[in-house]
Amino acid sequence: MEKDKRKKLREALKSDEDFIKLLKQGSQSDDYQKIKMRLAKGPHPSNEMLYNYVLNWTDDADDEKIMDHMVYCPQCSQEVLRIMKIEDELEKDMQDWIEKIPLLNKLKMLVSNLSLPVYSFPATRVVTRGEGEPELKTQYRLNESIVFCVPVKLDGYLVILHYDESENVTMVLPSSPQDDTFVSAGSEKKISGIITEPVGMQNFKAIWTSKQLMDPGKIDFNDEEDIERAIDEFIDDLTDLDDGEWIETDYMFEVVED
Repeated sequence: MEKDKRKKLREALKSDEDFIKLLKQGSQSDDYQKIKMRLAKGPHPSNEMLYNYVLNWTDDADDEKIMDHMVYCPQCSQEVLRIMKIEDELEKDMQDWIEKIPLLNKLKMLVSNLSLPVYSFPATRVVTRGEGEPELKTQYRLNESIVFCVPVKLDGYLVILHYDESENVTMVLPSSPQDDTFVSAGSEKKISGIITEPVGMQNFKAIWTSKQLMDPGKIDFNDEEDIERAIDEFIDDLTDLDDGEWIETDYMFEVVED
C-alpha cells in the first residue's frame, strides 16, 4: 500500500465513520473487486492479530500487512470495527467504574512503586537530627498531641491527606488557599495536631509529586464537597505521571480511648 493511503487509514481508524468512508472510497477503484475476490479466499489475519492491531501491540511490519489487507477485505475491516467498538465500550465502562469508586477506596488503592520516609512522635518529645530517624509511633490516645514528619529528598510538591475507619477523608496539607505545597530537597515537613475520634485505625497519606497537581488557591476550604472534588481530581491526575514522578506513603496508627 502506498504511504499516503496507509496514512489515511491510520487517521481513519480514530473514527468509525471515517474508517467506513475510506473503505467505500477504496471500493470504487477498478482493481478493488479483483483484489477483494482474491483476498476472500484467504488467508486472513487471525482475530488475535487484529485485536493486537487495534490495541497497538503489533510492530510496524505487521501493521502494514494488516492495513494492506483491510483496505480490500470487508470481513476483516468489519472485525476491526467490532473490536474497536468493544474496546471503546470497555474503556467507557472502566472510566464509569473508576468515577463511582468512593474516595476512600481510591486512597487505599493508591500505591506507588517507591515510598516516602515518614515518622511521628508526641509533640511533647524533642527530636533532633543528631539522634537519627525516630521510629514510627503506632498508637495514640485520644487528645494526645502528635507531630507527623515527612523528610523530603527531592524538590517537588507535597499533599498530605488523612482518613479513618469511619470513611472520613480530610485534607491536612494544603489546609488553606495560602498554603504553599512546594517542598525543597533536604527539608522536612512537619504537621502537628491533636488526636481526635474515631477510636480505631487512622491513616496519613503523604504524596510527593514532581509537578504541582493541586492549586490551593482554587479550593474552597469551607466547602467539603469542593475539598473532595480537589482530592478526587488530584488522585486522577496522578495516573498521568510516570513512575518516579510521584511517591506516596500510607502511615497507619491506632487511636485508643484516653
